Amino acid sequence: MVLFILSSRPYDGSDNMYGALRLIKKLVEMKEEVKVFCIADAVDLVRGAAKKPNSYDIDLQAMIKEVLDLGVEIKACGTSLKRSGDYKNEPYLNEDIRGSLDLLGNWTLNAKQVLTY
Repeated sequence: MVLFILSSRPYDGSDNMYGALRLIKKLVEMKEEVKVFCIADAVDLVRGAAKKPNSYDIDLQAMIKEVLDLGVEIKACGTSLKRSGDYKNEPYLNEDIRGSLDLLGNWTLNAKQVLTY
């Protein structure tokens, strides 16, 4: 299993999240098991209230929904829900996304590779 830990703001002016999501989709296409954990400001990526800024040409929310539709398990830090991102306290796309550091620790120990963005 390859674990992606996403912590950057989704729409920060860089292609960081875009590159991570492209690689996630490619690894799934290559039949690799992938898990994603969002922490810190990256939790905005999995919030329903988050919207693509007009100045950004890529819709990262649409991309993360595609990743979910591919069957990738995505979790987001429950503490970051309250503390991080531009949409503090806004709910995640669904209740199943809420995760914990215990889960992240377990995934990290069981991953063959951990990539951070």
